[in-house]
Amino acid sequence: MSSIAVGLRMTLVTIVALMIQTTFFADLRVGGVAPELVLAVAVIAGFVAGPQRGAFAAFWMGLAYDVLLDTPTGLAALTFCLVAYGAGLAGEVAFRPTWWFASGSCAVASGIGVVMLFIVSTLIGQDLVTNSLVKLIVGVALFNALFAPAIMAVVRWSYGRPHELRAAT
Repeated sequence: MSSIAVGLRMTLVTIVALMIQTTFFADLRVGGVAPELVLAVAVIAGFVAGPQRGAFAAFWMGLAYDVLLDTPTGLAALTFCLVAYGAGLAGEVAFRPTWWFASGSCAVASGIGVVMLFIVSTLIGQDLVTNSLVKLIVGVALFNALFAPAIMAVVRWSYGRPHELRAAT
């Protein structure tokens, strides 16, 4: 599949993820924690496409998300890029990724992403407000693990490699 087609599909996936995140998931809170769908898509992009291509896609997803957030521009872009790169490295280790490996990896990477958002925001002098960082990390990790298999199918479609990376059951 051409890189233009992949770019168009990933742009579509990003726009849909942003729309779901800012509309439906903005109101969906369990214990005060909302899913971070865009972070999950960035993580899975790294997992499916590899470290470099996933980090590139995650950077642009994060930059688009930054436009909608009240945080400094580039905060989510930097964080998502780094987390997707790490997820891509983990994806290279997995010979045939299973759905549970994708969910587990997405949970761990999402938790790391939340921590990184707080670290980077603190380093640049921005304090993100939260009642409990641990509750936020666990909540986002669990939500993103739940959505990971569906997100993986969509991201595989966007990269045009549905059979090459098919998860074993």
